[in-house]
Amino acid sequence: MEKRTLLQHHITSGRFTLPVCITASALLWWLDDGASPLNIAGWAVCLLTTYVLAETDNVQQLIRVRSRMLCCVWLFVASSVVFLHPLMKVQLPVLCLSASYYLLFRCYQRYEPVVDVFHCFLLQSVGSLLFPPMLVLSIPMLIYLWRLMFVRSWRTFWAFVLGLALPYIVWSSWCVLTGHFEPLIAHFLPLYHVPQFETAIYRNLFSPDLLPFALISMLMLLGAIHHLTTSFADKIRVRHMLRVFIFQSLLFMALPAVLPESLPTLTSLLLVSSAPLIAHFFSLVENRFTNILFCIVLLAFLVLAFLPYLLSL
Repeated sequence: MEKRTLLQHHITSGRFTLPVCITASALLWWLDDGASPLNIAGWAVCLLTTYVLAETDNVQQLIRVRSRMLCCVWLFVASSVVFLHPLMKVQLPVLCLSASYYLLFRCYQRYEPVVDVFHCFLLQSVGSLLFPPMLVLSIPMLIYLWRLMFVRSWRTFWAFVLGLALPYIVWSSWCVLTGHFEPLIAHFLPLYHVPQFETAIYRNLFSPDLLPFALISMLMLLGAIHHLTTSFADKIRVRHMLRVFIFQSLLFMALPAVLPESLPTLTSLLLVSSAPLIAHFFSLVENRFTNILFCIVLLAFLVLAFLPYLLSL
């Protein structure tokens, strides 16, 4: 079977793939909660995240062939998994994370990109207002800045500190003016509360939300192995950026062990971090096996999309 006859090839390189994904996304989102304002707003934020990922791919050329698979992987999977639809709890932290990736990669080998560093970690901090662990997850981002983006200076370090601190400085100032510190204190309590490892594992094993997380994790590992074995074909700059996604994805894969109650948010953060690796794999490897795997993956996420409605009949 020649490459041009593979369904995978037609989809990954087709010019109409992204418009079809946007249309399918709108339909899947509509099935969740109809035309409610929060549902429409959640879909709008998902599209905005898609735009940020498209800009990241356009600027950095993460996939060395013409393909919109990065946007399509994120959009299709996020639309298929119903619990990724809420606006505030899941979508907004992911938007902040995707924009922080865009700004982090802009810093590559630049001399003291203070403005981009400040805005990168400001977005991390804004995301942590909705998902407090993102405040701690900003530390690995600083390490990527030093070790993989080759940006090392005291000015960028203080831009990192100021970007993280600014939202909390504003919040603390408001608390001083109003005299109510309870919301600020309660916000940091999840960072101190870590459940027992055995209890967290037990809760996740029997969680209905674990299946999409496991599917995304397996696809991410497949994409990471493919990249690591064929990285010689990518530009050095792209190698470093894809390794940021690998490290971040592995981190998000490990966190459900200690944050089982945050599995939906972690699934969304894992998806936006692993989408470049999944897209890289399916766009560059085309044979009978990957064509079958590609069709199975499409079918699996379509089943996940309609499963809640089938169970409710």
